Amino acid sequence: MIKIIVFVLLAVVALSVLAQYRYRGTRWENVNDYPEFFTSQTALKSDDGDEPGVEMRMREGFLYVKTDHTVNVKVVNVLGSTISETVLEAGTSRMPLQTRGIYIVRAGKCARRVRVN
Repeated sequence: MIKIIVFVLLAVVALSVLAQYRYRGTRWENVNDYPEFFTSQTALKSDDGDEPGVEMRMREGFLYVKTDHTVNVKVVNVLGSTISETVLEAGTSRMPLQTRGIYIVRAGKCARRVRVN
């Protein structure tokens, strides 16, 4: 019985380590060349308490963040593993989120739940 418990614990630890390495190549890139993108797409749902000057969109496997000031951005999966944590300068940036799942994205005071199918 103890061998089974130890095996399960080791498997859980190994899977969580693999999940973190899987997202290691996830990088933000500046895409200021697409200003019309934010006027033609539907925004992720917003709240009244959101930080002004920050917009988020999800399109074709990419998370887009447009901001008019420097903002801290953190992307976390539903298991609590940090996918990305960075500071974005003013402008439009994107990051690939092509692995299926649900993510929580926080940009400044804005927080959104993002689902990737």
